[in-house]
Amino acid sequence: MIYKILLPILLFSSILLCQNKIDIEKLHSDFATTKRQEKEYTHAKQSVELLANADSNEGIKAGLNTAQQYFIRNEIVEKTLKNIFTNDRDSNRFLLATALEVSKSLYPDSFKVEIDDIIESTSNPKLFAYSVNCSPQKNSQIFHELLQTKFPVENNNPVLKCLSYQLTVSDSLKFTQRPPLEDLLNNEFQSDKTIIYTFFRSDRHYPGLSIIKRPDGEFITNDDGEIFSLPQMGLSYADLPGYLSNGNTPEGIFSIVGSYISPTESIGPTRNVLTRIAYEVSPEIFFHRENKNNFWNIEDYRDMLPDSWKDYFPIYEAFYAGQAGRKVIIMHGSTDDLRFFKDEPYYPHTPTKGCISSIELWDSETGKCLRSDQAKLINAFYSTGQIEGFLVIVELDNKKEPVMLKDITDYL
Repeated sequence: MIYKILLPILLFSSILLCQNKIDIEKLHSDFATTKRQEKEYTHAKQSVELLANADSNEGIKAGLNTAQQYFIRNEIVEKTLKNIFTNDRDSNRFLLATALEVSKSLYPDSFKVEIDDIIESTSNPKLFAYSVNCSPQKNSQIFHELLQTKFPVENNNPVLKCLSYQLTVSDSLKFTQRPPLEDLLNNEFQSDKTIIYTFFRSDRHYPGLSIIKRPDGEFITNDDGEIFSLPQMGLSYADLPGYLSNGNTPEGIFSIVGSYISPTESIGPTRNVLTRIAYEVSPEIFFHRENKNNFWNIEDYRDMLPDSWKDYFPIYEAFYAGQAGRKVIIMHGSTDDLRFFKDEPYYPHTPTKGCISSIELWDSETGKCLRSDQAKLINAFYSTGQIEGFLVIVELDNKKEPVMLKDITDYL
């Protein structure tokens, strides 16, 4: 019911946006000022200190998530994680998943014994996948053999399907098997729709790139005739695979259903591209009322792909992520405190909980916007005259460098 109420509002706001481009010079965020960032960081440290006496699962989860967001490593955080892994791991699987995720973000080389014990003992497919991906041990063959032993009759579980592929297909083989990009770039997906293509490396620490195809099949260009493109980030804090909640942005097809301004201050005041994946919404919303069935099935998703891509497993990651319960992945800007990312290869991008983020820079004194790739993305998308469309995410290869326009121009 909520989507039936929300969708007309989003579509109405999108129509207004078609008529009014975002003026970057009018964007402002107090949250992005040094004064406010220092205040938030002080509050974050105080919140993490409360972990020492937290008496509820929700309070512990909130404290750990704050530690992850602000890269706070201290004795309290480490002790909390160890306690969950050894004493409380059976009390709440959502708390355990959070602890695993935070441990990978903050202590990636620690807790091997504890996490491997969870791998051996858990009967929950999703926790098994989280544990395998968070373990300092990286022996794919051992993990796959254990998967087959522990879950012999659950091969239809979407998480286990994706995990099995991950453990048995190397990056080099994956990209050798990848179908021609030209076929995907020339694909219509659905008539009269705008398509955003976002390309990433398999190592999400390196920024990707987005381009936009108009409903007539032509790609948006700049005034100089060059293909319009923007750098994008699809890295989650824990760098988990996309089929897991809070993992990297998954590969596959997303439905663009509108736009909105988030109330979350760290996302900022710039409009977001509102995307939804399979199972998160009804087929009617996902397929923009052109659905064949009123229930979810993989064939309707498969039918959107060109023939050469129909059997390429990675392009279904977003479908399986939605089937496994993942939701709320959008394309947004950022007012995050950039000091934490100065030494990262993706700076001045910022990681997220799994969304696609654009670079936004703000005056540290006034909060005035100095650069907004998110505004450029929104303006470019709605310049096509469409309020709906699709986002298609593909990993190109395993190079250790940002995706540049030259990497994809030969396929256009």
